[in-house]
Amino acid sequence: MHTSIKKKVRNKEYEVTFSPESFQCDAGSIKLLGSFNGWNPQADETYTLTKGRNKKFKSIKLTLPAGDYEYKYYDPEAACFIEPANAPELYGDVKVGNSFGTLNARLELPAL
Repeated sequence: MHTSIKKKVRNKEYEVTFSPESFQCDAGSIKLLGSFNGWNPQADETYTLTKGRNKKFKSIKLTLPAGDYEYKYYDPEAACFIEPANAPELYGDVKVGNSFGTLNARLELPAL
C-alpha cells in the first residue's frame, strides 16, 4: 500500500495526510523531508513520524498551499533517505529524478 495522501481543501490550502503505516523497519522514527521544509533533517518535530503501540508509524498532517512538492522519508538512525525503489509502499505513483541520480516522490496540488 502506498502512502495515503488525503487532499482536503481548507482556506485555499490543502490539508495533506502522510500515512506510512504499512512501512516496516527497525528505526524508532522516520522524518518526512521535502521541498516544503527545505530538505532539512534537523527540521522541527512536526516532520517526525514515530511508532505507536502497534509498532506502526503514525500519520502526520501538513497544511500546504497549491504547488508542486517533492519529498522522501529519511531514517535519522541510519542517516540516509529511504529510497522509493526500496520501499514502494511509502510513496505515491508519481516520482521524478533528482540531481543525485535517485528518485523523489512528487505531490501535485493544483491551484484553487
